[in-house]
Amino acid sequence: MPKLDDIREALGGAHQLYRALFEQSPVGVFLYDASMELLDFNPKLLEMLRVTESDLRAFDLKSLARLP
Repeated sequence: MPKLDDIREALGGAHQLYRALFEQSPVGVFLYDASMELLDFNPKLLEMLRVTESDLRAFDLKSLARLP
């Protein structure tokens, strides 16, 4: 059975890899939860949308679901 420290080390490495891929992606990426609350986004998304971080945080993703 793996030791707790081994598990933590493996998860830490996986998280670092995820963060690097997320932050350095050549495309915009965002993460939201089941209630459509924006959780995270990468710098490329801001660049692609030509908005500031505060603009994007203020955006209501639920408004997209109400489009005709």
